[in-house]
Amino acid sequence: MCSYTKDAIEYIAKIADGGMRDAITLMDKCLAYSTELTLENVVKALGTTDYETMFDLTDKLINNEVRSAIATVEELHNSGKDLKQFIKLYMHFLLDVNKYVIGCDWEYISIPKLANYETWLNNMRGVEESDFVLRLLSMIINLNSAVKYSQSVKYDFEAEIVRWCLNK
Repeated sequence: MCSYTKDAIEYIAKIADGGMRDAITLMDKCLAYSTELTLENVVKALGTTDYETMFDLTDKLINNEVRSAIATVEELHNSGKDLKQFIKLYMHFLLDVNKYVIGCDWEYISIPKLANYETWLNNMRGVEESDFVLRLLSMIINLNSAVKYSQSVKYDFEAEIVRWCLNK
């Protein structure tokens, strides 16, 4: 018997990017890890990064904390996360943040509707913050394109963070 949460299923669908076979493969991988499909178990089974890390990294970039932001990339790398996949997920995350900031409702974004996430997103609706997340999305889109065939994704990511924070 299997149990699941809506957030877990939506997250699998998001990663599958509309591909039914990909979604089935991802779900099989998750079920091999645990028959309890929670967002936390799905994240662990797939080796992806949770939303807390993405919110935290965004806060570090907002506050121009270059050393802490680089430490986050280092931690992701050292824990075995696929940085190309993280950059892709982070790009989708920032797109969701931008959609929320411009007034889209929760049904249009994939971020789980948790109280602390909603508070954070509401704080991003200021003029300065909304401009910031739009420029950050643009930078991550460019980085995502640049690292497709890169052999040094960690260094590319860190270099972009340094460049971003110094030019902010």
